[in-house]
Amino acid sequence: GYVVLMALLPQLIGHTSFNWAVRWVSPTVITLVILLEPVLASLLGFILFWEIPGSVVLSGALTLLIGVAIATLG
Repeated sequence: GYVVLMALLPQLIGHTSFNWAVRWVSPTVITLVILLEPVLASLLGFILFWEIPGSVVLSGALTLLIGVAIATLG
C-alpha cells in the first residue's frame, strides 16, 4: 500500500501543480523546470545521503543546466 501511495501521490500532486502553473507561467518555462528535476534529485542525494555522483552524471547535469540556461535566455 505504501509503495502505491509513494507512486500515486507525487504523480498526482506534481502533474496537478504543473497544470495549475500553466495559467501563470509559460509552458516552455514549466518544461524547463521539469528538465531540472534529475539535477535537483542528484543534488538532494548528495546533501541528504552523501551519494557522490559519477562523472557521467555530473557531465549530464552540466549539459542540462547549460541547455536550460540557453533556452531560458534565448
